[in-house]
Amino acid sequence: MRSRVQIPPCPGRPHAFFLIPCAVCRSRVTEPLLPASFCLSPAAPRIERAISDPRSKVREAAAIALGRAAGEEKADRLAEVARTDESADVRAAAVAALGRVYACDEMETLLAAMDDPDITVRRKANAAVTRVLDRRYEYHADDPPPKRRAVIAIIRKDWPETKAETVKYHAARRKKRED
Repeated sequence: MRSRVQIPPCPGRPHAFFLIPCAVCRSRVTEPLLPASFCLSPAAPRIERAISDPRSKVREAAAIALGRAAGEEKADRLAEVARTDESADVRAAAVAALGRVYACDEMETLLAAMDDPDITVRRKANAAVTRVLDRRYEYHADDPPPKRRAVIAIIRKDWPETKAETVKYHAARRKKRED
């Protein structure tokens, strides 16, 4: 079991560490990959730089932080990371962040991630698609590729018909949370 690292309370914004408890936001982070003063909202440029870091653990933490800090505004950057990063852990974190922000415009990236060579990325992508669509399909990340691709094709076929309604639904949820 890891020991908890004590960090000073942030000024009301969650930290970019995920498994270290923040005194204000109660988010958790496993490793202190970024400085303790690294809070999300004012540090978006630093998060952007961290996504390009040569260390995969830093890129992974940055992908998670970018999803929490910037939300849907940075979904295109998260989608780029999910498509191109060589580390499966980073791709999985980016896909999970896309699901967390309900990135409807990046559905094609999520569907592509459901056919990723790494099972963790596929599982995170399935969870993200399920969250965005608010619907479960008979997809299992450990199924053989032809079976996975058949389910992905069904989702792809259904998506144009449900996109407008899904976007409207998530916009209403965001507005309700803001109120």
